[in-house]
Amino acid sequence: MNRTRNLLGLALAAIVALPAAGADYVTKNASGTASCEVHFPANPQAQIRLVGAIATSDKAASVLSIRTGTTPYVIGSSNASGGTISVTSTNGLAADDVLVIVNADGTHTSAVIAAFANTTNVTLVATNGVVTLPGDEVYKMSAATTLKCAAATVNYQGEAIYSGNRGRPVRVVLDGTSACSLDAITVRYD
Repeated sequence: MNRTRNLLGLALAAIVALPAAGADYVTKNASGTASCEVHFPANPQAQIRLVGAIATSDKAASVLSIRTGTTPYVIGSSNASGGTISVTSTNGLAADDVLVIVNADGTHTSAVIAAFANTTNVTLVATNGVVTLPGDEVYKMSAATTLKCAAATVNYQGEAIYSGNRGRPVRVVLDGTSACSLDAITVRYD
């Protein structure tokens, strides 16, 4: 009886000593003419859930496009030019796949695959020049989930408007004609 009470006491002490599990909320914004986008970096121990999206566009057919990372790839060699990246393997990649490139310093860049030079070199559609180093990560992004925006301001709020894959980044894009903005895109890391 005393042994059981002692074990229960130890278990209760261990539970009380655990840090409170709190969710981290992050809000980002961006604006542009024909498009604007924000990236939420991966956390290996958390899933990203979109909990709020306030966006404005001037395009009648405008949509919020949301994607999560699927397969991670590793940059195999340095690239200073930005038009081609070198990964350790291209298995699973195809032309027109959307990628998010994560540099060691935490910066994110999105790109689209144009073609393959060989089994490790990936040619990108016009890019602003992505400098990569060995060990940087590349995520193939999922098919887009879209939410209607149209030529208006929309406000989506909820506990899980969209849930990304655990340990993978999330990318949110809005298109426009001459003006669009992601006024407040809020995610929760669980």
